[in-house]
Amino acid sequence: MLVGNGLNVPPEVWEDVFKQCVRVYKDGTFGPVFAPQSRIQLLLLVCREWHDIAEKMLYTSISLGSDRVVCDRNGKKKVIYGTDVCKRLCTTLRNNPRLVSLVRELRLGGFLCNEQETKNYIRLLGICKNIESLDIRGCARGFADELKAALAKLDLISLKLSAHSLADMYTGERLLVAPELLSLIQKYPRIETADAFLLSEEWRILMPQRAAMLPQPTMTNAKCLSLRELSINNTHLNSSDIRRLAELAPQVEKLKIMAGPECNSALHLSLQTWSSTLKTLDVSISDKILYLNVNWRSAIPIVSPTLVELRELRISSPSAPPSALACLPKLEKLAYTGEYPDGLELAQVIQGGKIPGLRELEAVFIRSLVMVNSVGDSSEEQSAKVAEEIAQACTLRHVRMRTSPVSKLEEPGSPGSVDNDWPEEDGWDDEDEEGPMESSSSESEAGDEDFQCPHHDGHA
Repeated sequence: MLVGNGLNVPPEVWEDVFKQCVRVYKDGTFGPVFAPQSRIQLLLLVCREWHDIAEKMLYTSISLGSDRVVCDRNGKKKVIYGTDVCKRLCTTLRNNPRLVSLVRELRLGGFLCNEQETKNYIRLLGICKNIESLDIRGCARGFADELKAALAKLDLISLKLSAHSLADMYTGERLLVAPELLSLIQKYPRIETADAFLLSEEWRILMPQRAAMLPQPTMTNAKCLSLRELSINNTHLNSSDIRRLAELAPQVEKLKIMAGPECNSALHLSLQTWSSTLKTLDVSISDKILYLNVNWRSAIPIVSPTLVELRELRISSPSAPPSALACLPKLEKLAYTGEYPDGLELAQVIQGGKIPGLRELEAVFIRSLVMVNSVGDSSEEQSAKVAEEIAQACTLRHVRMRTSPVSKLEEPGSPGSVDNDWPEEDGWDDEDEEGPMESSSSESEAGDEDFQCPHHDGHA
C-alpha cells in the first residue's frame, strides 16, 4: 500500500501496526473475559488494503462469550450479550466459506453454562473445520455427548478446556473424566499443548451411581509424539491413568498433574519414559491425604538420576525426599513442601552443592504430622532452626528464596486452619492480558454506537 510519501508499506508491517489496536483483557472478578476485537472491526472500513489485513486478523483468532456494557453515541448504556454475538457469528460463517477458511483459533466461554450458548459452540465447532487452537469453558447440562462428539472431529494443535463456565462452578455439565480426556487427546496426532480442568473427587462422592455409569473410553496404540505440554487440574490421576499417559505422549517436556502416594510407583516408571525430554514437572498431592492414616513416608521416590533434562520441579517430600534431589544436576527452580526434618535435610543438600544448578527456591515446611507428641524441640524452635539453615544454605550457594521456608499447620478442622499449605498456581491465568473490562460509561468505544456483530463479512 502506498502512503503519503509514496513508500510502499508491506502488509506484514501494517499487521504489526494494527496489533496495537488489539484490546487485551485481564481476568475480571468472575474469571477471564472472552470478547470480540471490535476495534479491529473499524479498520475494515478504511480502504481495501486495510480491509484485507484487518479481516484476516479479525477472523483468524476469535474470542467471544462474555457480555459487554458499552455506550452509544448519545451516552446511553447498552448490553451486548455474548450469546447473541455467537449466534450471529454462526450465521455469518455458515454463509461465507471464505471467512471460515480464515479461522484458526477459537476462545469460547460465557458467564454461565447457557443451553443456547452451548448449542452455538457445537455449531461453531462443526462449521470451523480448520481450527488449530481451542479454548472452551463450560457445557450446559445434557449436551456433553454432543460437545465431545464435536471435539473428536477436530485436528487440534492446542486444547484448553474446562468443565465450568467463566464464572459458574456448579450448574454446568461435568463433561470429562481423566480417561476420557486421554482418549480425546489421542485423536489429535498434531497436538502440542493440552490444559484441562476436570472433575474433582467430590463429584464422584456426591454422585457415585452416575460416576459408575460413565463408559470406559477405548484407547488405541496411537501416540501423540508432538505433545510437549500437558496440564490436568482438579482431579487426581490413578496409576492406570498415569501409565496410559506415558504410553500416549512419550515426549512430554512440561507436565502438571495431581496424584497420591499410591501412584508413586507408576509415576516413577512413567518418568523413565520422559527422562530425556521432561524439563518441567509439577506433581501435587491432595492435602486430604496428609490426614489419612497411611505411612506416606514409605512411598517410592519418583525422581531418579535418569531425569537429566529437568529444570523446574514442584513437588512434596513423600514423592521426592531431599536426598533424591541431589541426582538432578540441571535443576534450576524448585518449589518444595515437606516437614521440618525435610527442611534441615534440604538445607544440607543445597549447602553441599549437590544441586549445582539451583537458582531459585520456593519452600514450605510444617511440623511432623506423625510424631506430634514426640519429645524434642518445640514447633517454634524447629521452625526457627529450619528457617535459619535454609537461609544460610541459599546465601552460600546464591539461591534466591521466593517465600519463607516455614509455615504453621493448624489442627484439621480447627478455626483458622487452611486446606492447603502449598498454594497452587492458578492454571487459568492469562498472562498476556493487560487490563480489566469496565462496565460503565468509561467503556465507550468508537464503533460500538450502532452495534453489529463484530464478525461480519466486511462488505456491508
